[in-house]
Amino acid sequence: MVKKVMVIDDTVDVRLQLTTYLQFAGMDTCDTGDIDDVVPMALREKPDAIICDYTMPEADGVEVLYMIRENEDLQDIPVVLYSCAFDSRNRDFMKLKREGFAGILDKNLETIATDLTELLGW
Repeated sequence: MVKKVMVIDDTVDVRLQLTTYLQFAGMDTCDTGDIDDVVPMALREKPDAIICDYTMPEADGVEVLYMIRENEDLQDIPVVLYSCAFDSRNRDFMKLKREGFAGILDKNLETIATDLTELLGW
């Protein structure tokens, strides 16, 4: 079964690159840079996972996670942060895991599909 991944990032070029790499790996994608469109798009598209940039001007990744989790129909979708600001040795990494993220992936486009697949056990 083909997995669908929703990408949330305020930078158009990053969204395009990320979705291209995921599509090349055989995944379906949808994407938005508009925070107000996150919940409606997730409800409409029913993604298997959501990848969210951590640092955006309208809301950070934690705020986006809370927006998603407020909707009962979206609570089971794994949300993964996509950032170059964290690694597993960083105290903030553990704090973010406790917030409810499925994981944090490094901004490495060449390995993003493999990293996501391994993280989520697909």
